[in-house]
Amino acid sequence: MLPSFRRWVHFRLLAASGAFTAASSVAAFLGNRSAQKVMEVSQNTCHYIGLDKVTQKDMMTSSPDPNLRRLSTPCRLQDIDAFLSHSWHDPPLAKWEALQAWRRSFKAQHQREPRLWIDKYCIDQENIEASLMCLPVFLASCHTLLIIAGETYFDRLWCVEEVFVYLQMSRSIDSIELLPICSDMDERIQTFDAQAAQCFKDRDRQRLLATIEAGCGDFESFNADVQDALMHALKKSRWAFGA
Repeated sequence: MLPSFRRWVHFRLLAASGAFTAASSVAAFLGNRSAQKVMEVSQNTCHYIGLDKVTQKDMMTSSPDPNLRRLSTPCRLQDIDAFLSHSWHDPPLAKWEALQAWRRSFKAQHQREPRLWIDKYCIDQENIEASLMCLPVFLASCHTLLIIAGETYFDRLWCVEEVFVYLQMSRSIDSIELLPICSDMDERIQTFDAQAAQCFKDRDRQRLLATIEAGCGDFESFNADVQDALMHALKKSRWAFGA
């Protein structure tokens, strides 16, 4: 099956399964917009960044730079290879090295640069609220959830929310790739508790926790789902990168 046709099939299956409906509903709850409006905005503002345009310097800090979005490319929702989920509080050099290792593996398999959704490059800094509102839909459209996780990853509720949205779409756990950058990732996954994660704003924390509880029924079930999915991804990562 040709890659372009696989992408089309993937996109149609997501639509048929209601994945985009679920994602846009989460986004609507977070952004106080209708799900239909969220989908419309998402389709009109979706961008990816070619990994060859991402620099180590830009990934060293979370400081926004509106000029970086000019490096990204407008695209259809189904055109993004991977959504990068990471914590800006984790060591930047270790994250960069992990990202480059993943890039080399992707290029060896696909013979091209990967197309990623990375917050610093793909969020419209002049309209941050709309970009964040659409984040669940952008995540739903990606073929892979690429997690680079260090000591602070599970402490950041936005990171946890990204995992939640991905699992809510009933996506195969094989499409989650986890690159650990700390030595005790097994323990961190096994002791993961969504309620212990934090946000800069308490209002955002309450809203994000509410979406998780509403979607899963209780936090214990969600914690168990995350632990199962990420332990599977961790074992696969160790095999792929020889860790």
